[in-house]
Amino acid sequence: MEGAGCPIDIRFAPTRVEKETEFMTLLMRDKENKKLGKYEMTVSVVRGLYGEIPDELIINKSKISQDLFDAILDCIAHHPDWDDEDVADWLIQEYE
Repeated sequence: MEGAGCPIDIRFAPTRVEKETEFMTLLMRDKENKKLGKYEMTVSVVRGLYGEIPDELIINKSKISQDLFDAILDCIAHHPDWDDEDVADWLIQEYE
């Protein structure tokens, strides 16, 4: 109600459904970002430790499967220009 002391024109205020939709969108994006961060950290650990310590130790300490470990190494080998986030994004597309 313009002119009645209300700072917003309520005709353009979001509806309850629009607010719920926006909240769910943000919640899903937050979950995706957490997943990406988890994979990115795993890629960083594997990339940093590979060749420095035995593979089995990296796998056990990182709590990842042999298949995921192999996929990370394969992706890094085939895409040396990719950073950890790029590799993590690829892993999510392939393994989720």
